[in-house]
Amino acid sequence: MTKESNGDLIALGIFLCPLGHRLYETGAGTEITFRKTLNGDTWHFSNDCSQWPVRNYSSLSYMSGEATICNECLAKGSVTP
Repeated sequence: MTKESNGDLIALGIFLCPLGHRLYETGAGTEITFRKTLNGDTWHFSNDCSQWPVRNYSSLSYMSGEATICNECLAKGSVTP
């Protein structure tokens, strides 16, 4: 995988595989897990998001380039504690 530096997510590392999937890591190098409800289309990665799925969800560690990522999770992910 190669690191993509397009600046979309300030505090998250984005790695792009040759097939177009994206793997996200935190600044500490921890891999991020994505969740979405079984009938939803928005993926979440911040467990303190108000819409974070806690039951009946799908989970992945990578995203396609066309996936819809939660704006609240993006905002929380770009804040460095």
